[in-house]
Amino acid sequence: MPIDFPNSPISGDSYSAAGKTWTYDGTTWVLYSVTAEVPNGSITTGKIASGAVTADKLAPGVGGGGLDTDSDGAIITMDIGA
Repeated sequence: MPIDFPNSPISGDSYSAAGKTWTYDGTTWVLYSVTAEVPNGSITTGKIASGAVTADKLAPGVGGGGLDTDSDGAIITMDIGA
């Protein structure tokens, strides 16, 4: 199904459809965010390979609540949000 963006957007306008949000930058519509849900209990320490997730592999702000690491960069807590 095609997405029907507004005809006369103003820079900074946003448009959501099909679970995605775009923001108009004055020239084009840029995909801003994608919402994903992770079922409660589906991420466990046994399912994450050692060193697979480090602070330098995540974009700033990922997880909503932040990322706490020890002095070696290992994750000690991770707030995925409510």
